[in-house]
Amino acid sequence: MESIQKYLLSAQFFTSIAIVILCVVILIVLKRVSKKFIKMRKMNGKNATSTKTLFSIVKYILLIFTALTVLQINGINVSSMITGLGIAGIVVGFALQDILKDFIMGTNILWDSFYSVGDVVKYHEIEGKVISFNLKVTKICDIKTGNIISICNRNISEIEKISDNLAITIATDYNEEKEKVEKVLEQVCEKVGASSDVTLCEYKGLNEFAESSINYLLTLKCNPEIRYAVKRFALSVIYDEFKKNNIKIPFNQLDVHIEK
Repeated sequence: MESIQKYLLSAQFFTSIAIVILCVVILIVLKRVSKKFIKMRKMNGKNATSTKTLFSIVKYILLIFTALTVLQINGINVSSMITGLGIAGIVVGFALQDILKDFIMGTNILWDSFYSVGDVVKYHEIEGKVISFNLKVTKICDIKTGNIISICNRNISEIEKISDNLAITIATDYNEEKEKVEKVLEQVCEKVGASSDVTLCEYKGLNEFAESSINYLLTLKCNPEIRYAVKRFALSVIYDEFKKNNIKIPFNQLDVHIEK
């Protein structure tokens, strides 16, 4: 008890407390500076992600430096401890290999520009917007359901970044005249392209002779985050125009030939 009281009144204790307080103050200032820096520069996407990651690395370096300094002030031989930790680190490394994989993959994602915050990506069957990213976890918001999915970076090896291109196939009956269909589809492009959510809508031409229909192709450019809403809007316009011009939308058919 006496030794504890003696330590609490010692210079080492007050110096240690001062260093810890200084570290906390610096961390708070760093956090505010990083937010202000991103806001002032109007950063988003990759730039914002890179800046946040850089400040995060500085934070961990500061914490490690503070811990080692406090230990050294209190008479602990940091050099020998680091040597001992080197051997223990190998053992711990095997136990934490998944976490190390997350950090390695997170670094690759950041520097190779796989994706960044704000991008829309496809992971397996999920299409979602990247809402946050760090060296360990990527969080995406499913654009269909709004669900938030957290994915360990080690599992994101074949993720796809979705472009702003959207292709729509339109099926018509074989009895419909090609010239008539094309004229109506050009009108569809004008109406769909007039939407504020669509930057471009083009009729590409006849695309396929299918089993029960002749298929034509439209391509659109829009924000990937709202691509399904844009597709529903485009299909609605196509339906209305086809109905107005008496163009039949076919259904699957099967012709059966019976020989006597």
